Amino acid sequence: MSTEEGNGFGEAFLDFTVSLAARKHVPHVLSLSLGSLSSASCDLMCDQAVERGFERQDCIDYFQTQRQVCLTKNQLVSAA
Repeated sequence: MSTEEGNGFGEAFLDFTVSLAARKHVPHVLSLSLGSLSSASCDLMCDQAVERGFERQDCIDYFQTQRQVCLTKNQLVSAA
């Protein structure tokens, strides 16, 4: 899985932050650019798409084809 497409970015970011927190020495400066949506935002957009007659899985599948749109698969992953 690419770390730039689909939910791979969120999973890679989660792995990175966990490993960063475990380091004895952390960088003094860390610059991250997160242009992605939270899982709650992605869920809300798919809820709106379903209300307009689209299938939820089609919405999820579409987002997974976009670069860095939804960080994680669902809100449970975000809370982990």
